Amino acid sequence: MKKALIAIWIIYVAIIVFALLPYKVPQNDGGKYGVTRLLIRDTGAFNAEFQVLNGEEELKDIFVNEEIAVETNKLILTGNVPSNKLSKHEILNRDIIVKGRVIGKTEMAPGSGYVVEYQVESWGLTSYMPMVIGINGDVLSTIVLFEICLFPVLLLVTIIILLKKMKTNKTSY
Repeated sequence: MKKALIAIWIIYVAIIVFALLPYKVPQNDGGKYGVTRLLIRDTGAFNAEFQVLNGEEELKDIFVNEEIAVETNKLILTGNVPSNKLSKHEILNRDIIVKGRVIGKTEMAPGSGYVVEYQVESWGLTSYMPMVIGINGDVLSTIVLFEICLFPVLLLVTIIILLKKMKTNKTSY
């Protein structure tokens, strides 16, 4: 019984530790920003998915001679987009560093103006996100929720077994 209990605790702790590991190692949001490296945030807007927080001045320089104004504080992302890996609610209001290149401008809706279209090669989060949130799917979340509910029972069983063990050791002396 003791070995089974130890095995259960090891599995329990291993799953919790895995669930709390970072989904992506947080990147330092310092450093130089420009056309190839931008700090952005998903603001939940309908069309222009991301707002540029750092690097907008360099984007303005690209579109300075355009006849029609281009909103350089908003981006439409293509390529290796964070929303391909994470759901909308998981990246909402999170700061994200994207590396890539400007591929042009795109019109949001007829007559509404243009925003920057950006090809993402790689991206990273600037803050910690646990694996349990970052993995798209409900399996790990369900397992962790089950483990949280199971914890009091597992702890109680462990205490009872240890008390019985102590009682039998005490009476054997």
